[in-house]
Amino acid sequence: NLANLQGDLSNLQADVGRFAILREQGVVGRADRAGWVEQLLASRARTGLPDTLSYTLQPPVPVSLQGDSTSDAGAAPTAPQATPGDAGQAVFHDLDVALTNIHEQELLALLEDYRAHAKGRFRVNACVLSARTEAGLTARCTLRFFTLPDDVPAAAAQ
Repeated sequence: NLANLQGDLSNLQADVGRFAILREQGVVGRADRAGWVEQLLASRARTGLPDTLSYTLQPPVPVSLQGDSTSDAGAAPTAPQATPGDAGQAVFHDLDVALTNIHEQELLALLEDYRAHAKGRFRVNACVLSARTEAGLTARCTLRFFTLPDDVPAAAAQ
């Protein structure tokens, strides 16, 4: 038993550095939802884009509900019974962003600046460019952040 426990301890010690990096990046721990919005606004200002930005930060949704086949197609996921993040459950947070009178290169510059400054990891889950005018396009994008709480309730730890 002692040899098995020492092996487990060795594995944990080897991976604790990786866990600390994920915590620093904002993937593990409390989601910095307010910071994501503040950085989005700051990125828009830094890149010099027109003040046509609008956004909606959707409520967190457990990752397990993302592929829920019981929900109607096209319908929004239903609210989970437990608070997202309970018992260490991974969640995603969709940040819907819209800009008008923007060009493709400006949108890419905004996303690059935002990725460099926002605490957390996200992917561009969807992006639609439409309504072309001489002033530019309308861009509607969904940025999806993923987080995993690091506080596991005592009942789940047992």
